[in-house]
Formats: sequence, structure tokens, C-alpha cells
Amino acid sequence: MDPLIVRKLSKQKRTEWGETLSYAAGTRLMSTLLASAVACITAFLLPINVEQRNLLLVGSLTLLFSFSFNGLRIIYACGYWAEQRAKVPSSLEAINRITTAGLIALVVLLRLPLLWVYSVIVGSDLPFFLLLVFFARRRYQLKIRFSLAAVREYFVGGLPLTGHNALTQFASQANVILLLPLAGSLSVGIYALAQRVTTPLFTIAVAFVIGIYPLLCTTFEAGREKFADLFNNSMRLVALCIIPLAIFVSAEAKNIVTLLGGAKFAAAVPATQLLMWAMVATFLNELTVRCCMAANKERSIPLVTGIALALNVGANLLFIPLWQATGAGAATLLSEVIALCMFALLLRRDVRLLQTVGILLRVGLGCVPALLLVLWFPDASLLVLAPTFALLVGAGFIVTRVLSLNDIVIVRQILAARKSKQSKPSEHATLANLEALDITEQPTLIVPRIRM
Repeated sequence: MDPLIVRKLSKQKRTEWGETLSYAAGTRLMSTLLASAVACITAFLLPINVEQRNLLLVGSLTLLFSFSFNGLRIIYACGYWAEQRAKVPSSLEAINRITTAGLIALVVLLRLPLLWVYSVIVGSDLPFFLLLVFFARRRYQLKIRFSLAAVREYFVGGLPLTGHNALTQFASQANVILLLPLAGSLSVGIYALAQRVTTPLFTIAVAFVIGIYPLLCTTFEAGREKFADLFNNSMRLVALCIIPLAIFVSAEAKNIVTLLGGAKFAAAVPATQLLMWAMVATFLNELTVRCCMAANKERSIPLVTGIALALNVGANLLFIPLWQATGAGAATLLSEVIALCMFALLLRRDVRLLQTVGILLRVGLGCVPALLLVLWFPDASLLVLAPTFALLVGAGFIVTRVLSLNDIVIVRQILAARKSKQSKPSEHATLANLEALDITEQPTLIVPRIRM
């Protein structure tokens, strides 16, 4: 539902956002109340003790304002995402996390009862939720409104993406679920260590696609050529960031694993390398999925996700008995690559896939000198290897003409999702005609034009 709202906002005038967000808030409030009611009824029906039931009831009530659940809170952030002013919701969430961490330390020191501990921790989200509501109401004139037409549009229209999210969550846990019975707890620990290296990188991909998604939506409406250009430039930026990192992490996987888990976890090195390259496909997948959403292809997304999940489960059943944690990593890499190919095929009529493949190959070619460096000097000092690696990567990208001097500014703008109000966009700092693509009176994220 949330991407559909952002897509709708990106096509509307700024003055119309209040009504759209108001009906979206009413629909989300209805669905969240329903989820809370179901959770409360389930808590009463489960054969558990009183303390456990009270914990479930408290957790059910917090679904309305929790920062850990995509409930009503998300609607109040959608306007900022569509406007590409992520500073307000992101800052509130960051401060909330820090506050929650401090409260956890406090309640541990005070040794409060478990129910009070849980209530204090989950209740810490409420003041920040109220602040977000206050800011969103003032900025967008957002009020909670109900309409059967809006419920049908948002709730029913969002079912495919809900299915996609559910399948994605299950796929992220499938490897661990299958590892335990097929290979034992030791393999689960090895695989978990490998995940500790790669999983935190996923937040970068999420930050990128949230920043670029509104522009993808408006560019799709502007025409196929502009959409294809934006898609290729976005894929290039993602590849420039993640492929060199994957090469470096793969080369230094042994040292990283030893640092995190010690020499006894040496078996995690192959799994770490495979998961790192799976993360490359994941980065590209996240962008491609958002492009499919912008191109109104959300109904086909869960089908592709389901096929990838089935492939992942089948590959795990085949590979884990042979290679344990390494087999689980290989299954993840295979399913992510297949999913990327299928998502890209959904866009075959909207983008220039052969040109996209050519860009990715040029990025890979630009990394060859740095790859040779880490292969020839595997035992070099990290203080010497890292800057030399970066210089060779930059030189290789310049030679293959996939890197310009403005790209560092691009990545900074996209990840920060903000732009100085005082600066004025120039002809070289726009991807397309700003008058045609502007989604607000003062956009805060501008993707520069890249001349190739």
C-alpha cells in the first residue's frame, strides 16, 4: 500500500496531497485496528500463562504507533518520502532508537518486572509517533478520513505488494530454517556469522530506493526514454557502489570472519563470499522492483517473488546436505540472480536492457585492476591495500567511462535525501527537465544528468 500512495502523490499537485493522505490514513487506521483486534483475540485464545498474555496484549496495542511495524505511522511519513524530505521521519526514528536503547539499559539496571520492562520499551515509540503526526498534519493538512472507495483502492490494490513483502520475509529466513534440521546448529551459527557481515548493507539499498522511487514514478509518466535513462543511471550508481565493495569483502573475507568470530569460524568464509555477491544482486533487485512498481507492474511482482522463493527452498534442499552453510549461501545467490533476471524481464518494454547489461559489464571491467591487486597481494596490510584498491577502482571506472566527477555528489544527495534550500539547480545538475519532473515546489533530491 505504501509504494502505491507515494506513486499517487508523485503524480499529483502538492495541494492535493492532504486529501490523498487523509483517506490513506483512514484506511491504514482501519487495517491496523483490525490487526490489533486479531492479535488481542489470539492472545486470549492461546494456552499461555497470564504474564505472557499480558505481554502479547501490550504488544498488540502498540501496533498503532510502533516504529517496528508498518502501521499507521508509515502513512504520516509517506508525504515526506514522496517529497524527498526524509530528514524529519528519519531523524525521529533515529532518536527513537537511541532513546529505546537508553531505556533498555535503564530498566536492566533498575531490574523492573518483565511486563514493565516491555511496556516502557515499546511505549517509547509513542512520543515520537505523536511528533511525526504533529509535523505531518501541519505540513500536509492531514486528517483521518474514511471512504469505501479509498479502502478498496489502497487495501485491495496493495494486496500484491503485501504478498511480495510476506514472501520476501519468509525467503530471508528460509535458509536458517532449513539449515537447522539438514546441517545442525553449528552450520546455523556459521551462516549467521556470514550474515552479520552482509545484512547491514541492505539498509543502504533501502535508503537509495526510497530516495529515487518518487522520481522513478514521475519519470515513467514523462515517457519511456526518460524512464530508461533514469533506470540505467540508477543501476550504474548502484553497481558503482556495491560491486567494488563485494570484491574487497570477498578478498578480505577471511580477515573479517576471523575478526568477528575467531579462527574457529573459518568455515564461514565461503558463505560470506557467496552472501556478499548475493547482496550485489539484492541491491540491483531492490531498484528493479521499485522500477516495476513505478511502471504499474505490481501485480506481477509477487509471482516473481514466489518463483524465486520456491527456487531458493529447492536449492537449499539440494545444496545444504552437500555443503552446509556454503550451500545455503549458494542457494541465496542463485535465487537472487534468477529473481533479478525475472524482474528485469518485466521491464523489457520500458527500459533498454541490453544497454543496462553493457553498463554493468563496464563496471565489472573497471574493477579488474583492483581485483588483480587483491589476488596478487592477499597478505598486504589493510592500511595500504584499501586506499590503493580505491584508487585503482576509481581509475578503472574513469577509463571505462562509467564514472564522472559529479557521481560522488549524486550518491551523497541520494543517501542523505536532502538538498540545501539555498542552492539552485543548474543544467548540469539535473537528469531531466525539472519543470516536467518536479514533484514539489522545492524538491530536495536532484539526480544529476550523467553524460555517457
